[in-house]
Amino acid sequence: MRCCGARCLLLVAVAVAGLAYIAYVPVPDDFDNPWEIRPIIWSTKLGPYLFWLGEKLGYGTELEQLRALFEKMGDMVPPDPNSSVKMTETEFDGVKVRLYEPMSRAEKPTGAFVFYHGGGWSVGSARAYDYHTRSIAEKLNIVVVSVDFRLAPEHKFPAALDDCTAATLHLLRNAAQYNVDPNRVAIGGDSAGGNLAATVSLKLRDMKASLRPVLQLLIYPNVQSLDLWSPSSQQNEKQNLYLGRKWMAIFKMAYALGRDGNDAIREMLFQNQHLSAKTFAKYHRYLDYVRLLDRDSIPEDFENQSTRSRPLKEPISAEFEDTITNSYFSPLLAATLREVPPACLFTAEYDPLRDEGFLYKRRLEDASVPVTHLHYIPAWHGFFSTPHRNTDIYKRLMRDICDCLSKGLKL
Repeated sequence: MRCCGARCLLLVAVAVAGLAYIAYVPVPDDFDNPWEIRPIIWSTKLGPYLFWLGEKLGYGTELEQLRALFEKMGDMVPPDPNSSVKMTETEFDGVKVRLYEPMSRAEKPTGAFVFYHGGGWSVGSARAYDYHTRSIAEKLNIVVVSVDFRLAPEHKFPAALDDCTAATLHLLRNAAQYNVDPNRVAIGGDSAGGNLAATVSLKLRDMKASLRPVLQLLIYPNVQSLDLWSPSSQQNEKQNLYLGRKWMAIFKMAYALGRDGNDAIREMLFQNQHLSAKTFAKYHRYLDYVRLLDRDSIPEDFENQSTRSRPLKEPISAEFEDTITNSYFSPLLAATLREVPPACLFTAEYDPLRDEGFLYKRRLEDASVPVTHLHYIPAWHGFFSTPHRNTDIYKRLMRDICDCLSKGLKL
């Protein structure tokens, strides 16, 4: 009986310690409402354990469980039966899309917005983003096309890019069918969707397409995969605000290699040891944080990769290096960004992708591309998502997105 009592006490102690670990949440000082962000930190801390347990119970891999979670989040807000737009699930040049059309059509062709959803190229869907795309169509009374591109790892790079390019070109070439002015079409997306908006812009420029978007809207975009140890990445790793380095490694591995679950490769990415010294040195000029970023953006304890000796182990593979240094995978590394559309760039303070957003803004400006940059404090990676739709910071972002589109499309 004593032994049983001792075991019970031990289990209780372990449980209390675990709850204390999860509950301890040091929130940055500039959050006026700490309880707005605490649940996000809790879910970030607890998530890996729940996914591990779910996998043991047969609910699929971490990625499969995350996909299901994204869809559930999308269902949190069912479509308004009195919505002023009609949604149709259809295909554009073989690519699945959701087409949102205003019911009260204007006599003259209107503008349009093509949206690419976030989710690390591996999770998410047009359905999961219905609230956002429908809201934009309603607020601006424009056509919105939400692209259901193929997901990694089942479909690796460049499948998502090819789908987004094909769907965008279909709208541009068949604009009259949807009462759209082909000279007033914008593209955009969040996170991996922001990456796709930037790379579609590059690809259409390189194709010398006769019709191109007039605006690219980039919401905390992922624009490089060479260095996972930027100042903002190191800062975010300590704060546990949503997107951690582990998931960044999973997503990049899935999109670049079409693999989900190789722990050795994932660990190399996590430790920033996925490149050869030669490749890192070749592209370092685009990632020289100390030289290119404002001093205030760099914490005192920043571990600068440019001064850190590269590992002796072999890089992941030549194929992997060729892929992630491809400008259609990492647009920050493009030889030039000249002649891409003007950009609206939105970045968040507590986001591992913050600094590469800053660097991309600088590269766009160096290429004489007009950029409207809005930086949000306090905000975190993923705050443009359905669970956060009632927060002040989300509402502000949505207003700014609509304002950017309204000006860019001359509504």
